[in-house]
Amino acid sequence: LCAKWLAVPIRMAMRWRCSALAGFLAVASVMPTKATIWLRRHFQDCSQGHYNLPVKGQDPVQGAHSLLECKALCEKEPLCKGIMVPISEGVGQCQLRRKIKLSECRKSKTYNVWERIRGHRDPPEGIWESFGNNTACRRGLKDETEDGGGTVMVYGAPDVDSCKGLCGTTDVCYGIEYEAITTRCEVWTEPIFSVAPVENFECVAFRPQDFPT
Repeated sequence: LCAKWLAVPIRMAMRWRCSALAGFLAVASVMPTKATIWLRRHFQDCSQGHYNLPVKGQDPVQGAHSLLECKALCEKEPLCKGIMVPISEGVGQCQLRRKIKLSECRKSKTYNVWERIRGHRDPPEGIWESFGNNTACRRGLKDETEDGGGTVMVYGAPDVDSCKGLCGTTDVCYGIEYEAITTRCEVWTEPIFSVAPVENFECVAFRPQDFPT
């Protein structure tokens, strides 16, 4: 394991403010059309902040709508990049968003946010370095959790390259962890300071192309 890669997250942490991203959990779905992947951000209110912007006249959409109806409305609107809906199931308010920046969202007991992305994303440009087969990412030597203490975003991805592509769906990404049997993909929004030996997993560190060496 290259010592330089263990040092990279330390330098990155000085540049990026990751604390606002802690606790983000995302679930990917392919409803209601196969051309769209919907990423669920649990317990988030993205109505505030300079970069969180609504679709004019559709925040909220008139009437009450189910989750599927709200997604369909977003897919018909060219400017829509996501939706904000009540956590409770059934019908309710549907808010269309034309821009979402997760680091400016607030924790909420009322809303979930769903971001809309195209079905395939290329990995972001930069340096990718695998820690090898049978390795799991860890925040530090004392980290015994399976999700970075609740700071990672969990998706389903058919292969490791698709998982890398999802690295570009968040403001900050330090790498990914992938498990092929269950197609579990973790996007790491906090520095990876160590790895642990775990069968069938692979931890891969990422450094953006424009990050100074």
